[in-house]
Amino acid sequence: MKLLQKIAIHILTVLAYSWRFKLIGEIPNQTSIIAFWHGSMLPGWFIHKHISCFAIVSLSKDGSVLSNILNHWGIDVIRGSSSNNGKEALQSAVDELQKGRTFLITPDGPKGPRNHMKPGAVIAAFRASKPLFLCRIDCSSAYRFKKSWDLFSLPLPFATINVHYTKIVPLQDQSNREEIQDIIHSCENILNGESLHV
Repeated sequence: MKLLQKIAIHILTVLAYSWRFKLIGEIPNQTSIIAFWHGSMLPGWFIHKHISCFAIVSLSKDGSVLSNILNHWGIDVIRGSSSNNGKEALQSAVDELQKGRTFLITPDGPKGPRNHMKPGAVIAAFRASKPLFLCRIDCSSAYRFKKSWDLFSLPLPFATINVHYTKIVPLQDQSNREEIQDIIHSCENILNGESLHV
């Protein structure tokens, strides 16, 4: 890792420690999948760094930078994505879940569409027989990168960040594709603040 990147990650970490998190619900204390939007990944990762967890990060150059941030915060990384090495990465995630480690996932990543849920989180919950927690993140003040596909959000110093948790019970029958799509749509609505339950 280059010196400049190390300094930037250190500054980001100092910034993150200034954020004021308010939880609606509790951080899951059981092995699970925790999903939050790609644009809110920094607070989503940071608040969960104290639990035994991992994330999937794309194989791109940007993914390498994100991997360094995650490693600095004590979060393990699996390299891959829905568009590159997706099946292998998902199976690796299921294997880690079955070892008792929590999976942090941005279900609209790595390239969007923004705030549109892909099936990976729901499929992982089914295959590993673990609950899915939807983590909706609202920030009082943040700089938004308007040219990024996800409107990436960097909370400002001492920002208040509300974190809402909703638990989704794993599917019992993965073969019912219509049910899977209905659940994915409901999860998307919850993460977008348009619904309270599946």
